[in-house]
Amino acid sequence: GEIETCIHGCYPARCEEGKCDTNCLIELEDSLSKVYLTHTVCTLLFILIPIAYVKFKVLMEFRRVKQKHEEDQSSDDEEVSGPTDHEVSYTLLQFQAKCATVAPYQNGSWGGSMMEDFIELAVGFAMLTCFGVVLPFMGVLAFFSHIVEYRLMAYRMLNVTCRPFPAAADGIGVWADILRNIAALAVVTNVAVAVFAMYPMRDWNFRQQLIAFLVLEHSMLVLRRIVVSFVDKEPALYKRVDDYNTRFVCGVDDEMDQQKEFQPAPVKAEALDTMLGPDFESLDASLSKLDWDVGLRRRINKRNSS
Repeated sequence: GEIETCIHGCYPARCEEGKCDTNCLIELEDSLSKVYLTHTVCTLLFILIPIAYVKFKVLMEFRRVKQKHEEDQSSDDEEVSGPTDHEVSYTLLQFQAKCATVAPYQNGSWGGSMMEDFIELAVGFAMLTCFGVVLPFMGVLAFFSHIVEYRLMAYRMLNVTCRPFPAAADGIGVWADILRNIAALAVVTNVAVAVFAMYPMRDWNFRQQLIAFLVLEHSMLVLRRIVVSFVDKEPALYKRVDDYNTRFVCGVDDEMDQQKEFQPAPVKAEALDTMLGPDFESLDASLSKLDWDVGLRRRINKRNSS
């Protein structure tokens, strides 16, 4: 008989117990699994390659140094003063210099860069969140692959990139907005796939599908906004550290005020009152109500301006 068309170009291709999956959905599942597996394998390879490459370069240079040392010893008839074979070593400073030459932390380098690392994170996050409803197995794969991936990235940062130049940054910058936009887009994408391509709503007429899409999409976006509103922009640990630093600076200012009429003397950090209160839990509970650290910041700004 006539083939039933769900969306233009899609038709039922796999049916089990009265439930049919279209060829478009099956192809999407296959494509997602292949793309995500390829992305994971490539990411792991581009982390493992610089690790092996740097170790190979260090090993070859160490062999050259050792070979040159053996040639110098064999060229003299008499005993040559200097290090023996077992004393030939490769210092940490030499190792870091080789890493800075072979795999610096910059764009287009084997050592990676902040841009490349965040792009890998954003691409994987986008595929997982936007199409997780089609292939839930991606969540399990992402969990284990990211455990391995980020442990390798930590190893690369410590042993291959070797202390990249520290640059001050207020969070992750524009990448926070990118990830937030991907999360909002994922809500729309998952609802659209569930309504227009998945059983049972794909069997509804277009008017019912459109109403269901608008209701579910707006409901999910409102729910997401509510959940986000309950998440603090500043974690409790950040507040405690910031409060500790603020009290410390005020303590230094007080000590300097007391000593300004006398000969200046160094102020020891141990002598300052930096106690935060009875415990951290009560501090976290009171920060949102009292916000007394704002007064301390104003006090510091006033002193600096004067």
